Amino acid sequence: MSTNHGIPPKQSQWGQLFDSLCLLALMLVLLFGPLAFEMAPPRTSDQSISAESWQSLGQNDVMASAWEGLGHTPATAKPLIAKRFDYKIDVWMLVITLLAMLIYYLVLVFISRIEYRDVISERFDRLPRPGNKGR
Repeated sequence: MSTNHGIPPKQSQWGQLFDSLCLLALMLVLLFGPLAFEMAPPRTSDQSISAESWQSLGQNDVMASAWEGLGHTPATAKPLIAKRFDYKIDVWMLVITLLAMLIYYLVLVFISRIEYRDVISERFDRLPRPGNKGR
């Protein structure tokens, strides 16, 4: 039995750098893409809040001192406090997302199972299994 089976090739540092930068770029596109294409959730504004005091805005003393430390008064902080995100969940998009995750997981498990069997067979079997095409 040969002992050099199952040793992956070494990847160069430039290859690792390229792979890392591609993954970083993909992550940034996925995170900031919705903002760039103005797909962020709409904000609704609650105009029923009066800006007479920090207490009327629902802020305690610690929060009020933090706002004042940023240079805001109750009147200038009201638009920032009154705007709330609209957290409505689209059920169909949630189902599609969960279905895509499930399909990805099943494909990953199936491919890993095949690869695992190949590694075990080349490590412990003398003859390759039928159906393996010399991976």
